[in-house]
Amino acid sequence: MARAEVDLLVIGGGITGAGIARDAAMRGLRTALVERADVASGTSSRSSKLIHGGLRYLEQGEVGLVLEAAAERRTLRRIAPHLAVAERMALPVFGRTSAGIMKLRAGLWAYEKMARIAAEERHEIWKRDETLDHVVGLDREHLQGAAVYTEYVTDDARLTLETVKSAKRAGALIATYAPAVAIAESERTTAGGGAAGSTPRLDVELNDELGGRTLTVRARVVVNAAGPSAASAATRRRACT
Repeated sequence: MARAEVDLLVIGGGITGAGIARDAAMRGLRTALVERADVASGTSSRSSKLIHGGLRYLEQGEVGLVLEAAAERRTLRRIAPHLAVAERMALPVFGRTSAGIMKLRAGLWAYEKMARIAAEERHEIWKRDETLDHVVGLDREHLQGAAVYTEYVTDDARLTLETVKSAKRAGALIATYAPAVAIAESERTTAGGGAAGSTPRLDVELNDELGGRTLTVRARVVVNAAGPSAASAATRRRACT
């Protein structure tokens, strides 16, 4: 990637950076991704391991977000079924009346209609005694029952790695243990010459820790997907520009 300019350089090998690199490479952009450690070594290996279908957004009235999350989950299930495994989730409901159960029943019914949930994955309601039989150790006081619905479980680190591998198959250049240590603006003069014929570029200095050398990658666009480290990367850029 240091030998030829790239259209897009992505900093960060978590699921966000991996997804951006994959999408860009599949659209035909010359794409590179760099990561300071190993793929998914940060936040992307420390998630809840759930691929949410958008149920939690329904109560907030975010219908568009519900539909988007459900569609994305269906896509993941289709292209990587081994990384989107259906599991039944039991949500115990406590209260002095059954109002909470009724609210969940109505919400799950609406959600399943909107999200096009398959018949075999639709919810059921357990009564109090049934809930106690299935879920050991629950507090019996004020337990009304449980709502049981389907979520999808994943191996988050493996999902990230598979996404990076897919980006590479689409033509992306990948480098791990290559932290970006500086970013500076430069200009490349086009055929027209002069200021009007100049196009801004970004020179990204990388520390190739495995090769023991420093390299510079020139990119038209840089995306900072470094997660919790994004702020420090932005600081390095301000110091260099």
